[in-house]
Amino acid sequence: MAAPEKQDLEALELQLLQQASEGSVALTDMEFVLDSGRRVRGHKGIVSARSPYLRTMFESGLRESQDGEVRVRDCSDATFASFMSFLYTGGLGDEALRAAEGRELWSLADLFGVDALKQRLRSGVGPSNAAAAAQAA
Repeated sequence: MAAPEKQDLEALELQLLQQASEGSVALTDMEFVLDSGRRVRGHKGIVSARSPYLRTMFESGLRESQDGEVRVRDCSDATFASFMSFLYTGGLGDEALRAAEGRELWSLADLFGVDALKQRLRSGVGPSNAAAAAQAA
């Protein structure tokens, strides 16, 4: 059996991210609730694959494992969208590396134990955002 091609996997990642961002209750099994009141649907299996913290939360019998709802504090909607994009695709747009969003992303990556995101943020540090990145760390 042939391995799936990279472009097929990327298309699948984007399709799953679209399901989550559209809020498809039938096709998702958890929800992030932001301070703004916005609710972002997700797939436990996918977000848990990139976040050991979320995996432990969903497997532990905590309230979140029962109701599938995870509260997220101190994060803008735009930053959380970048975070979700990273969880689903492993990629991060250059716009997410701006100083303010980079600090919020670092906080989310730290909270949820997404070391790959922290590594990506570190690798995106340049002269224009070095001071902000150092302050966030």
